[in-house]
Amino acid sequence: MGGPHRHQPRRGDPVMTQALDLPTMQELRVSNDLFDRPEELRARLAQDGYVFLRDVLDQEAVAEARRAFLEVLAQDGHVASAEDTTPPRYTGPRGAGRRLDLSALDDQGVWQRLVHTPSVNAVFETVMGDEVAWVPIVEYRATPPAPEPPADPFAGRHQDGYFNEGMAFHICWIPLSEIDRETGGIALATGLHHGPFLHDPSLPNCDIPQDAIPADCWRRADYRPGDLIVFSRTTPHAGLANRSGDGLRLSLDLRVIPLSEPVPLVGPLVEVGEASVTVDDARSGPTTVVVDETTVVRAGGRDTVPLSYYRPGDVVIVPHRDGRAVNLRPGR
Repeated sequence: MGGPHRHQPRRGDPVMTQALDLPTMQELRVSNDLFDRPEELRARLAQDGYVFLRDVLDQEAVAEARRAFLEVLAQDGHVASAEDTTPPRYTGPRGAGRRLDLSALDDQGVWQRLVHTPSVNAVFETVMGDEVAWVPIVEYRATPPAPEPPADPFAGRHQDGYFNEGMAFHICWIPLSEIDRETGGIALATGLHHGPFLHDPSLPNCDIPQDAIPADCWRRADYRPGDLIVFSRTTPHAGLANRSGDGLRLSLDLRVIPLSEPVPLVGPLVEVGEASVTVDDARSGPTTVVVDETTVVRAGGRDTVPLSYYRPGDVVIVPHRDGRAVNLRPGR
């Protein structure tokens, strides 16, 4: 009654791969040939808005981060075992959403152990051309299969710099599982990072309109653990849907700043005044900056809030200039 019966897949059922409707995209350019010529590597980063490097990150350090992901996912029934070293298979319920909850990793030091591995740190110093600092804006991503292909394959397209005023970071995207066309991964829109931000403040969430990025700008690749993409805060990008049917996509993205650039204050708030905050910065100790009508105060992500939203003890990120806070947002 009410229409034909549809079989609902159960855990362990074989799952058919969904038909793909992704547009044809060119491959990201691999830049391993420039790794021993770091000035040329950085020139390519500036020119293209990204560099894509194959198999440059320490495999043991990457495997340790992957295992931390799998332990949390196994506890929640999303994978069969944390011991699995093959491409992970999703065993959780269908329709679990675009990404799974990995907040349990926030206090485990997973990303810190990875980037402070000496050989991994050396890669980032080569790309940045300097010692580096890390902005604690970190995304642990586990992307289950989508119930159906989205109407817009690049939904969620954005530029990180638009919502992070005053921070001269680059984004570092690290695959922790094998990611092919079916499981999706990141796509970059190249050739647009020198122009203005494409976000439209009149749209919900200040989204980038679908027609703002020409279709032939999008690039992707098949990714493997050990690979790395570093791209500009003005480079538009999107996470493609996982259309694999039963695969699980694992990745990590971080924000890095060379010490030659202004580094934001990072640490707990010591004091919140009517027009200033004092941050116990990890590098410079307690530092007070003015908060005025030009400061963008965010609750995290895209929402703006009054300064009274914050309390002493809250961990924050505060890029500043000439004693004034440019932006204030949570750290995590």
